Amino acid sequence: MREKIGFTFVEIITVVAILGVLLGVAMYFYSKYELNTIKTALISDIRHCVYDIFVNDTNATQTVSKCQKSGVTKNIILVSEKPLVLKAVSSKGSVTCVYDTNTASLNCNSTF
Repeated sequence: MREKIGFTFVEIITVVAILGVLLGVAMYFYSKYELNTIKTALISDIRHCVYDIFVNDTNATQTVSKCQKSGVTKNIILVSEKPLVLKAVSSKGSVTCVYDTNTASLNCNSTF
């Protein structure tokens, strides 16, 4: 009688199914991580823009058009000057922030 060499079909299918489930879970968490990273980059760009507006004490419209953008930010839009509302847009979504001059804080909402 010959010894069995290798794996059965059922064992191989079981391993492939387990790997598929693990890959699905990993992709889910990676996509959440990616969106959180994009959101953080957009908020950072808005913070830099607000800093430029108040430190340089310039016209908000001119400053927003010259704001530096990270690789994920497509555009920064001035929504309102009083209160200061800025919107940063990327390919995955956008973040809108309102700057409160009394507390010097940003309150942000995102679309993703």
